[in-house]
Amino acid sequence: IVARDDKADVWLVELRFSPECTLGADLAEYARRTRCPELLLLELSFPILYPADPPSLRTLRPRLQLADADITGAGGESLAMPGGGQNSDATLANTLGIVPLTFGGVLCLSQLSPAVWKAGTDLAGLLLEVHQLLLERTCRVDMASVRPYQPTPKPELCLNATAGLPTVARCIHRFPAARLESAAAVFPELFDVPAGRVVLPQECASEVYSRAFGSAGGGGGGVLHVELKNPVTGGRAFAGLAETFAPQDGVLLAPSWLLRQLFLRDGDEVRVRIVTLPLCSFVRLQPHSEDFYEAVGPEPGPVLQAALAPLPALTAGLSVPIEVPGECMAVVRQVMIFIARLEDENGAEILAAKMPANAGQLGEHEVRVDFLPAADLAESGSEFRTRVDEFKEHACKLEKLAEERRASWREERLAAAASVAAASAPGPEERSKLGDGKDGH
Repeated sequence: IVARDDKADVWLVELRFSPECTLGADLAEYARRTRCPELLLLELSFPILYPADPPSLRTLRPRLQLADADITGAGGESLAMPGGGQNSDATLANTLGIVPLTFGGVLCLSQLSPAVWKAGTDLAGLLLEVHQLLLERTCRVDMASVRPYQPTPKPELCLNATAGLPTVARCIHRFPAARLESAAAVFPELFDVPAGRVVLPQECASEVYSRAFGSAGGGGGGVLHVELKNPVTGGRAFAGLAETFAPQDGVLLAPSWLLRQLFLRDGDEVRVRIVTLPLCSFVRLQPHSEDFYEAVGPEPGPVLQAALAPLPALTAGLSVPIEVPGECMAVVRQVMIFIARLEDENGAEILAAKMPANAGQLGEHEVRVDFLPAADLAESGSEFRTRVDEFKEHACKLEKLAEERRASWREERLAAAASVAAASAPGPEERSKLGDGKDGH
């Protein structure tokens, strides 16, 4: 464990595994193919109010395979626990035996959620638990990619989301969640719910609109957005509010892609908060796969701007599905796009943002779009050389730090030995009583 040179509040953690285990064998093969170090590099970031607030933990390299876990059991039955509810042992990740890892590399551990975190948590013990978790769960290296994970939102953005994104008219509720697609198979009217929106129970939706727009409302404005929070992991996602109601009382309906990224199953409890979001001015995107380039053609900018426009809100650190049109505007395929960074109109980094087309915005408002290479896009020659040089430089720094630490330990041991010798040496009076060694004295 070492602190980064440019950030004392960020630790780099190297995890090594035996070649006899699956992950260790993957790391050895990955190192042989890419000349990467044979280890898993993690980043532990500390917020300003640590240890009161928990740190965040994410992987840097290599990229790990995402478990393709469904949120229902075999045969389609729900994995909800009897009687509903949720606890740290009943999340989707624990139930299916997968690593709670997002596409951005964040490890969504319940131990690091604000609700579970304790200020006296032993970080070394926590990292050992992570090491054991990666060994026990179905964790594999993504051999198709040599690109590291991209930076994720700062811990403060997530921890201060409640204060930074005001609650509209004190509207906070908790409901069991269910997949919108499954409900639409039974209630066809739900097929018309636009993309990126959740459906609230009728009683809750009526209360929300009454508080937000009534005479005693909280001044929420003309556009409402929903924050969904997994109370176990602390993960958040933001979506729009559908104009229809859920046919089942007391159940929230959300797209399966959204529930999956929050590690929620059918029946798990989710906290719902009605919020106001800042307007999006800039978004940095990363395609999940290089197939994206074939789908969007030589000019992806205009295509992506049009594809993102129907979405009411974006959440940094999560992925969204977009429909890429082909000839005659026919939908060719649906591709997943990772939201790497969002900025408001002042250029400040934000956790979530509303899109202009769904924000009651009058006039034109341009959202600038930037692209990162797809995670599995092949490296160029210059990128390869730069990466190898960075590995060598990092290894030299670690060796220098290790030598400095060994030198410090040697000095401490010598100083301790000198102190013991000085304490046990005879004083002047005792030496005067001693003979010169002649004649046995």
